[in-house]
Amino acid sequence: MTRASDFGIRLRTIRAGNTETAEDQGWVEELELDLGPERQPRDQAALLLTVAAEIEHALMVQYLYAAYSIHDNFDDTARAGEARGIATRLIQIAREEMGHLISVQNLLHLIGAPVHFGRQHSPYASQLYPFRFKLEPVSKATLAKYVTAESPMTRPDEFDDDKWERVIEIAKEARTANDGQMVRHVGAIFEALIKLFEDPACGLKDADFTFNPVSLQARYDDWGYDPGRRGDTTRRVLVAEFTSQNAAVLRSSALEALKEISEQGEGFGISTDSHFQRFLEIYDDFDRLQKTGASIVRRLATNPSIGGGSTPEDIGSANLADALEASEMQRGVITNGRSRRWAMLFNLRYRLLLDFLAHYMRLDQSNYVSDGPSRGDRTPRGLLLIWAFDQMRHIKRIAEKLVTLPQKDPHDGTMAGPPFQLPFTLALPDIGAGRWRVHLDVVKASQILVTRMRDGTEPKDTDDPFLEDLAFWDAKVISILSALSAGNPVPDNAHPTEFRKVVQSLEEAVRGFSIDVHENFWTNRTRKDFVELHMFNRPIIASDPENDCRFTSEGSQLIGVLGRTMPRFRPLIPPERLSYIQGWIDRQAPDNAPAGQIGIAHERIPSPEDAPAVTAAGFAKSGLKFERDIAPMFRDIDRVLVKKFIGIDLNDPNDIRAHAGELVSRLEAGRLPYDANWPCEKIELFKHWIDNTTQDQE
Repeated sequence: MTRASDFGIRLRTIRAGNTETAEDQGWVEELELDLGPERQPRDQAALLLTVAAEIEHALMVQYLYAAYSIHDNFDDTARAGEARGIATRLIQIAREEMGHLISVQNLLHLIGAPVHFGRQHSPYASQLYPFRFKLEPVSKATLAKYVTAESPMTRPDEFDDDKWERVIEIAKEARTANDGQMVRHVGAIFEALIKLFEDPACGLKDADFTFNPVSLQARYDDWGYDPGRRGDTTRRVLVAEFTSQNAAVLRSSALEALKEISEQGEGFGISTDSHFQRFLEIYDDFDRLQKTGASIVRRLATNPSIGGGSTPEDIGSANLADALEASEMQRGVITNGRSRRWAMLFNLRYRLLLDFLAHYMRLDQSNYVSDGPSRGDRTPRGLLLIWAFDQMRHIKRIAEKLVTLPQKDPHDGTMAGPPFQLPFTLALPDIGAGRWRVHLDVVKASQILVTRMRDGTEPKDTDDPFLEDLAFWDAKVISILSALSAGNPVPDNAHPTEFRKVVQSLEEAVRGFSIDVHENFWTNRTRKDFVELHMFNRPIIASDPENDCRFTSEGSQLIGVLGRTMPRFRPLIPPERLSYIQGWIDRQAPDNAPAGQIGIAHERIPSPEDAPAVTAAGFAKSGLKFERDIAPMFRDIDRVLVKKFIGIDLNDPNDIRAHAGELVSRLEAGRLPYDANWPCEKIELFKHWIDNTTQDQE
């Protein structure tokens, strides 16, 4: 007989060596979430995997936003390197969350449930999400949330009492940063999933596994990233796939995947590769840099958006709950016209990424043509795959632009930031041609927006090289989508041939991103330049001196490294494409017609902006003036709500000083502003002004 408790999730938040004492202090909380005895194990697994997908998605974009908020604009090369190191580690963890997200989609396929790329729509969100979703610049407070959400359940053997006590203190800081709410551990979801997959008696039965969607799954060979090939056991992008036709093997593979995801980031354990360990190191490095006086954080908007919001007057007439909701929408709205266009472009590319991923996971097809003259060409599913990576690259470049553009006009030094706004729907039509039409509509919308930006009055946009390259990408993709949405095959002229096919295969092997070690040596070259290239002091394409020095694929450096070590850390070039490159060399590396053209150009980055005038801690503590330095720290919405619900006039410096103790207490506790938290340096600046009451005197 099934018990209700078999279908519950035991949630637990932090955590102390002495549980009883910790509970007395309010730092440990347990919650039994009863999903109901009527919910069948497969349905429960589908629910938990859907929630897991939303959590992975939400964590990914929050970590990316934190990474984009970091700048390395220092004359001090050591500090610049440390800042870049923090950003790089945050981006890598976000990549790993992407791998987890893809793996969860494969698990959903495994049990015959629909794939899911949304975020935070679960009816259990308030109980299951680790912390309130918030796009915000990196700070000790935000890092405290990340450390706590991914920390182990109990003290690891490697931690002494002092180190574990410090984790508890960070958890307290995380609670303040989470608007006074406990930060829950995401491992509870994966612990429940492991139990469901592990125990066929009261969990998933063999009959719950689906054997036919193997070709629908994302494969490691297309999505993975593994520095372990060079001895580095960290920074793996895990993509678990389930291809067996045996239920016992599928169960074992699913458990292994869930445990690997748990070990890397979402479980209750700890390892040198875990997100907890890495976030703890990032927290310490960030804290140390702050104490040196280095300001490495851009002053970005929190929860930026292109949506509208209520006016302060409307908010002031509402009750507190409605006021907070309206304020949350208003505070991040990007009103600067130029910044808004870039933010709209970001949202369109973000939507394309999610739509391409969702379509890719529903299309039963291989990625490449396996034989014939078109061998190595991408199928429609293969196009969705590379287009998804193209959007990741576009998103990265637009985000790096947005963090240098003002949020408002005129602005106070706050930069816009990437909004990551979800579209009105992520649902795709049931009919195949209709799905391609959805993509076509979005790409056309982007094309119109890019044209307006390039035809506008802003010189940096009219001449922007990235927008020019994006316009070229859109035009090429529109021709393909137009055919597919009409029920026709990909046009023959949409696929590159000869030399262009070879260099495009190399560029797509690294997914269009820049390679640090040897750069993208195949880009911006003619066929003549390419065949004359050398690697390790040897020509990349071998010639046979006994046969009129004709090219041969046998012994060519290019074929050797493509088959063994290149691209670095990424999956090797698929055999269909490697075979084509070998044949191209043996056919004496024919050029395209007309000859002598550049084979492929590497996508360029947006035009740089002037450095922002104000950074996150860009105020001097000496000579502070209320009108110039303190008043702009409060928003209109802050003035309305504080006046209505607390009775303090934030327009009056004397009233602020008269209630300084209450204001500082609320700021430090994270209870003011109502919908956000000030970073520590901003609170310190405010306290410094309070303590130096004569600074306003001229």
